Amino acid sequence: MKQQKEALSGADAKHGYPFGCNGVIDYEAAADRLGVSKRTVDRYTKKDRFRHGKHPDGKNVVCVRSLNEYISSLEK
Repeated sequence: MKQQKEALSGADAKHGYPFGCNGVIDYEAAADRLGVSKRTVDRYTKKDRFRHGKHPDGKNVVCVRSLNEYISSLEK
């Protein structure tokens, strides 16, 4: 049986993929990957450089796929 692709809505439709499809990482891990402070990660999320959200345990998290796309855009 063919698997149908679910229709995306809201921010997922804007970006073309569901939030967290490749996992999420907390701000500290994102800061380590970027070589910046957690405060800078917070500023970047407010400028929509990559997607962020709130984990059920209360931590602020970043979508790994959007972070990877942001890093790739810097390397160009």
